[in-house]
Amino acid sequence: MNIKRVFTISVFLILSGLVFAQKGVVNSGAKIIITGNAILDIAGGSEAGYTNKTSGSDHGRIDLDGKIILEGDWANNATGGNVFIDTDGEVKFTGASTQTIGGTRATYFEKLTLDNSNGISLGNDITVFGNLWLINGNIVLGSYNLTLGIYSNIIETPSASKMIIASGGGELRKRFSGTGSFTFPVGDNSGTIEYSPAKLNFSSGTFGGSAYAGISLTDSKHTNNGSLTDYLSRYWSVTQNNITGFSCTVTFEYLDTDINGTESNIYGGQWESPNWIKHDPANTTHNRITGTVNTFSDF
Repeated sequence: MNIKRVFTISVFLILSGLVFAQKGVVNSGAKIIITGNAILDIAGGSEAGYTNKTSGSDHGRIDLDGKIILEGDWANNATGGNVFIDTDGEVKFTGASTQTIGGTRATYFEKLTLDNSNGISLGNDITVFGNLWLINGNIVLGSYNLTLGIYSNIIETPSASKMIIASGGGELRKRFSGTGSFTFPVGDNSGTIEYSPAKLNFSSGTFGGSAYAGISLTDSKHTNNGSLTDYLSRYWSVTQNNITGFSCTVTFEYLDTDINGTESNIYGGQWESPNWIKHDPANTTHNRITGTVNTFSDF
């Protein structure tokens, strides 16, 4: 189904040929307006997706103040522009199988909700400027990045069944405009799905435009860790953009299955080639390693 007109949706209703269709919605250059508390419910299983396209010089776009509920995949294939304009609304993923957010261009969401136990898989970079609601299911980054805005928060309590899987090369990134802390709800799916979050607490620093910190993790012993006993088979890679002169307390949580040898003999370490920087001893009560740093690398 191709859309080539401007639609205004002001109540919860079915628009024939637009909202409910077996193959979902394809927006070929239209402007869709969803006002107030209106809901665009794209139902019909895994094929009920939303595809954004370009027709001539017109790029598909949505003025979203209401909600889009989606059972299929999301694909932004427009050649320019952003899908959303002047948006305060929510896109909610509620499929019965794994859904994908992808296409040829990144998508910038205001509010994104995941309520699908099978989760979301990224096929391109995405940014969420508002809150990310992790009601049920994991977001698998793969090789792509998920960026959270300066004012973004994680709603609900993350766990192994609702978190960001950041073990495929992509990062969970958080933008910062100044000092403060954020807990990155990351984990891995390397065999058993495991939740091992990281917290960054900036106490000082200069934060430039588009400043962010990013985290990914690996469920194995670091390749430069020469310990034969007493080590963790897990490490976190931390990066930053446009943050200078900072002091940051880092906290990483690991699982019992990551412990090799005697836990009380394990210390946090930071790989600064060609050497390790020794940090605090492992907190054996809470399975945490901590340290205060002014550079980021592998921990």
